[in-house]
Amino acid sequence: MKVISSEWKQRMVIKINDYHDLKKHFTVNSDYAPASKWLCKMLADYDIPFKAVNLGAGAMRITTDICTCPVCKRPLTGGNKK
Repeated sequence: MKVISSEWKQRMVIKINDYHDLKKHFTVNSDYAPASKWLCKMLADYDIPFKAVNLGAGAMRITTDICTCPVCKRPLTGGNKK
């Protein structure tokens, strides 16, 4: 059974709460698949829009900033801007 650090989970919950309270966007890079899946599930449960980008070699970038390209950081035109 694969275990996710409880300290990491607590840091992510704080980031999720900051997003809810302050609309403060965050980006997380993870190379541990169970942790990435857990974070995506938490964001979906809280109805927070997010992007998950595969960076290769098992790494993933998860971001709540859906109006900016997660790779080059340029603003995206069109789409859902909240």
